[in-house]
Amino acid sequence: FRCKQAAVKLLGGSCVRCGYDGHIAAFQFHHKDPKKKAFNVSRVAQKSWKVIKVELKKCELVCVNCHHIAHATAYSDPRFLAELKRYKGTEPFKLPRRPSVRIRTSALLAF
Repeated sequence: FRCKQAAVKLLGGSCVRCGYDGHIAAFQFHHKDPKKKAFNVSRVAQKSWKVIKVELKKCELVCVNCHHIAHATAYSDPRFLAELKRYKGTEPFKLPRRPSVRIRTSALLAF
């Protein structure tokens, strides 16, 4: 988690495509040139920060939506591309709040 925090900070802290700057879990690292990719930045358990920084310089920080769109456009059909052009991407997706529900343990044991 600390490594991802540092990586997000190093790359500017917001999505380079839509400007999203919310929760850290929504950020991914997109390699600008896949041919120069040495390893997947999200799987760096045994690598030093120095090595990770070298790989991060080959990446751009993007939100998960923009990352999926970037990969989908490479092999997508024209209908999807038309919808993509209409997408504004300025509002981050917000999950609706879940209502708090209390369940009595005795009610569960009755079954």
